[in-house]
Amino acid sequence: MALKEFKINSIADLLKKLPTVCGPERTVWYRGHADHTWHLEPSLARLKKLESEAQLIKQFKQNAFQFLDKAPETEWEWIFLMQHYGVPTRLLDWTESPLIALYFALLDVPTSKKTSKAAAVWCLYPRRLNEISGLVLNPPDDIPAFGDEKELEDYLPSRVQASGKSKKNPIAIIAPRKFVRVYAQQGVFTILHRRPIRINELKDDDGEQNHLVKLTIPRAAVARFRNELNYLGINKLTVFPQLEHVAERVKEVLR
Repeated sequence: MALKEFKINSIADLLKKLPTVCGPERTVWYRGHADHTWHLEPSLARLKKLESEAQLIKQFKQNAFQFLDKAPETEWEWIFLMQHYGVPTRLLDWTESPLIALYFALLDVPTSKKTSKAAAVWCLYPRRLNEISGLVLNPPDDIPAFGDEKELEDYLPSRVQASGKSKKNPIAIIAPRKFVRVYAQQGVFTILHRRPIRINELKDDDGEQNHLVKLTIPRAAVARFRNELNYLGINKLTVFPQLEHVAERVKEVLR
């Protein structure tokens, strides 16, 4: 089965398509891209630097301690902290909210009409992704969590580094939302093993891609979507709840 793809031109279109996208699935995750041609791969893979992960962790630890009230206790906590502060990792951010994903899809789209490329919201079925990757929990619709499932230990940085020619696929995982921004964005994640596999190119044993749906947003619809998101209260302050954005929101009264 080829990848399912739908075009949406408004929030109303999105709401009409969501029942089709979700169907019988209990869990759907979303990710927004300003360019619909971008691949679903984490920053460390985009940079073609997967082999540099251990080096990045050591260098981050070297200078991070003096800024931390409480240092991370596990490898998982270190890579989540690095991800939070923009260090390239094997993690790829997703959200449980289609509106948050839509916000990110439009965030970096230029206001000029110099580009005709569509944006996109990717819809991921995390359970199906994990099935393709050979990870099924009990109950089968459960999503593994860092620190709770021993099946995830093979994805630890130290294990990946020592895994030789392992051919494990990316998996979908959840983690404690320790940062306000991750909580506000309803953040969830996928993580690579040691191979740079793009989730949008992954197929099951039958050659199907039934773990994904792609919603494309034409360039002409961007302004409408931005206005509609603002009406719904999806803005920089709600997505990035930080003091500087409180100030920005207040200053909008003067415009």
